[in-house]
Amino acid sequence: MKIISLIFIALLVSFKSLGGIVFQNLTISQAKELALKEGKMVFVDFFSDQCPPCKIMETTVFIDKDLGVLIAENYIAVRSHSANMEGKKENSKYRVKMLPTMMFLDPITSEFYKLEGKKSLDTLMFYSIKLKTGIAKNPETSESSGTNGKSDFPEKDPNKKDETPSLFVLRNVKD
Repeated sequence: MKIISLIFIALLVSFKSLGGIVFQNLTISQAKELALKEGKMVFVDFFSDQCPPCKIMETTVFIDKDLGVLIAENYIAVRSHSANMEGKKENSKYRVKMLPTMMFLDPITSEFYKLEGKKSLDTLMFYSIKLKTGIAKNPETSESSGTNGKSDFPEKDPNKKDETPSLFVLRNVKD
């Protein structure tokens, strides 16, 4: 019976590792250092084991193979558990108000964007692609580093609650 249990666990682990986001066991500060060395951004998932939307994201969105490839190529992905001491400090530092919260952090400027609440795969893919080269502008305003003062981000659709990202930008957060 023990052997069957071990085989089942091994199969479960191998299926989980076939795709999706691979989170590294690092703090946000450590991830920033590694991202600087590798020329990447940082992706942070603020979560808790007691958070049902966090579990939904983990089992439906974060397991997507294409998202996993996109994140691996462009980001250092880490998780911040809101129940432990380090996670509480990071929640306070980055002003996490709700779970889940996903954050895209530029390790050079320390600017970041946060997506608060459960998001669809499409929403997370969109922002992962849009922000992978750095955080250049605030999509919540008409600020732009380019064309006619208009943001490249699409207009929000109020009828799509899951698709409506809550984005915030804060500048130069110090470690």
